[in-house]
Amino acid sequence: MASAGQSAEQLRQRQDVDAIPTLAWSARPDGSAEFLTRRWLEYTGLSAEEASDWGWTAAVHTEDRDRLMDFWRHLLASGEAGEIEARLRRHDGDYRWFLFRVEPARDNHGHIFKWYGANTDIEDRKRAEALLAAEKRTLEMIASGACLPDILEKLCETVDAQASNVKSAVMQKPVFPGAATLAHPGRRLEHHCHLLHRVARSSWEAWFGQPFDPSLRLNQRSIRNSGQKLGCHSWA
Repeated sequence: MASAGQSAEQLRQRQDVDAIPTLAWSARPDGSAEFLTRRWLEYTGLSAEEASDWGWTAAVHTEDRDRLMDFWRHLLASGEAGEIEARLRRHDGDYRWFLFRVEPARDNHGHIFKWYGANTDIEDRKRAEALLAAEKRTLEMIASGACLPDILEKLCETVDAQASNVKSAVMQKPVFPGAATLAHPGRRLEHHCHLLHRVARSSWEAWFGQPFDPSLRLNQRSIRNSGQKLGCHSWA
């Protein structure tokens, strides 16, 4: 009877945890996954069987997996709580940044008998940070008199590297020598349009000394003239 009662209580506790509006999980003392909430499984598209033990690592971005596992092993060895950022694959194949938080649970003797963790979506914050960093870098390059192609190249590299999931319609990556364009600078971005739009506006006014016009598409002559204005070389 006690065993049946204990099983019923454990089931109720798991149902309560499943109701928590976050991606939560628990792990054994060795770090292998023991339980993942319904929301975690639905988000990643993995079944409970696929994600159990160390199967959950399949949902972690390959570029982040080794770093995450090294950090996890460090926590297991030290018995400390901790947090780390990594990308987690959604059921549709899209990767988003998450904050992984973990806390150890200890018995009366101080021994860890379980780990509890939660994954919080921080994609919006990461995108905002990336775009703000791009704006700061762009304005610094303008202030130092950098050439227009270098400014555009650095901005595009930043967006590509740090916010690859943002469909950037503000700038089309220029190719030099040859024609370089700003493509539809006023078109709305899927996410954080206002941030990258501010980059385009401030950069435009600094480069060309005229109000930002979201309907205008620069031609090669405009780019060449702006390059001469900033003391840059000309392109064929």
